[in-house]
Amino acid sequence: MHLRFILSISFILCFSFAADIDETIIFPDRPEFRSDKIITLPDGTAFHLDIRSREAAAVLPDGEIRFTGGFGNGYGHFMEPVDITSDGVSVFVCDRAGNAIIQLTRRLEVVKAFSFNQSGFSEPMFPSSVSASQNGYVAVLSEDRRLVLVKQPQEDLWTIVADLDRQPVSIPCPETVRFTSLHSIVITSSCSKTEYTFSLFGRLLSARLITGGD
Repeated sequence: MHLRFILSISFILCFSFAADIDETIIFPDRPEFRSDKIITLPDGTAFHLDIRSREAAAVLPDGEIRFTGGFGNGYGHFMEPVDITSDGVSVFVCDRAGNAIIQLTRRLEVVKAFSFNQSGFSEPMFPSSVSASQNGYVAVLSEDRRLVLVKQPQEDLWTIVADLDRQPVSIPCPETVRFTSLHSIVITSSCSKTEYTFSLFGRLLSARLITGGD
């Protein structure tokens, strides 16, 4: 009986803790907004992505809060936003089902949609992760196609820099891409807990096991 009581109390406490996390309100005027992804710039500007509502939000240094998105395939909407990044000047939203990377200003005004079709890819790329460097390069990972693509600053076209099925080592479960410097990107594997570093020319530079503290 005593054991059952302890287990019941533990279950209630665990549930309450989870509920508190789920009910965290970021914007008082938009209590339904949830931040699945967040990036913060050195000047304090913060960008949030709510995958469920398909919206992005910006908190500017002067305290102004702006929103964009919502479900749709038209101007200023997202089909399936799964990731967000910034090079400090622009914001890039990875729209998986929309098969595009959407470029926004820091105030979340739409600049351009970079489609993969215009780069000559006949099949949808379904981008799953995006990263931008400080010098304007944008890198994209496609889990489905197991490809890493890069777009140069001021360019509209994407170039394949790495085919993950044609590497000297196996790269299972690629999950995220990110720039680690102006000249290299890292692919993180969710199942092997390994980071694979590539040059922007597609050369595999290293494979490093992720430790518990990283």
